[in-house]
Amino acid sequence: MSKGQQTNRHNKIIDTILKHYVKGKHTSVLINKKYKHGESKLRPDILIQTNEDCQEDFLIDVVVSFDDIKYFEDARKSKISKYNHLAEVHMSNRGKPIRILPLVVGTLGSLTYELKNVLRLLRIPSTKYRKTACEIVNGVIDDSFGIYMNYLYPNRKSKGADHIVPLNSP
Repeated sequence: MSKGQQTNRHNKIIDTILKHYVKGKHTSVLINKKYKHGESKLRPDILIQTNEDCQEDFLIDVVVSFDDIKYFEDARKSKISKYNHLAEVHMSNRGKPIRILPLVVGTLGSLTYELKNVLRLLRIPSTKYRKTACEIVNGVIDDSFGIYMNYLYPNRKSKGADHIVPLNSP
C-alpha cells in the first residue's frame, strides 16, 4: 500500500471541503501548516482563523479509517486528544476559542454526522451538503479501489476503474 496514495486520498477530502468553503473578508486559512502559537509541532490539516468574521476559529483534521463504528470512535477521540491542549493555548494567544473538528471518513466512503456539522459550522450552504458529501464519498471509494488494486496487482498499468470488465461480458 502506497503512502502517497493514502496521502492523496486524504488531501482530496481537504480539497473538497475547501472548494465549497467561502472564507470571510478577514479570514485566513492555513493548510497543513505548523501551529504557530506555543511550542506545538502539530500540523492540523486546516486551521481557519476567522478574525472579525466569526466568534471562533476552527481546526479541522481529517482521518480515513476502516468502516467500523469502533474505528470511527477511536479515530475521533484520537484527533480530539491530539489537539485538545491547543484550545487553551489558542485562547490565550488569539483571544478567541478554537473548535476542534475531527472529520472521520471510512475507507469505503462511510461518513459520520460530523461532516454535516463541519459544513454547517463553516457556513457552507445546506444546499451543497449532498454535493460535498457525494464528492468526498466518490473520491474516497475511487482512491481506496486504486490502493486495493495496486496491492493485489503491483505491476498493473491502469490506475483507475477503466479496466473493470462487466460480469456479463464475453
